[in-house]
Amino acid sequence: MKAFILILCLVSINISAKDFNNGCGSGWNEKLVPERIKLFGVNFENQCSNHDNCYSKCLPEGEYDGLPLCKTSTKSQEEARRAICDNQFQKEMKASCDKNDTPLKRSVCSGIASLYTIAVKLGGSGS
Repeated sequence: MKAFILILCLVSINISAKDFNNGCGSGWNEKLVPERIKLFGVNFENQCSNHDNCYSKCLPEGEYDGLPLCKTSTKSQEEARRAICDNQFQKEMKASCDKNDTPLKRSVCSGIASLYTIAVKLGGSGS
């Protein structure tokens, strides 16, 4: 019974959580960071959305807003949460690239994924 209540609470949190997704890029650089480059088999729309929402979990109205995980948050805790989001982003992009049908597309897609990974590590902020 306790497990059922816990699952119900977690589902409720997910349903009420705000969607912070703004796609690939942020602010001034959104037009410079495409979600899709069809010619090279790049489609990072879902990965960018997941990454945005991961970063926002502790923001007001975020999935974990108000939970102890977010209440006391030092810079190192924020950076640790950020690293989890960035690493997941990288894994998801790699998995997307691996689905391409030609070695050239896989290679170019992986190169772009590497650029996006570097960009979030240099330009992102704590989660």
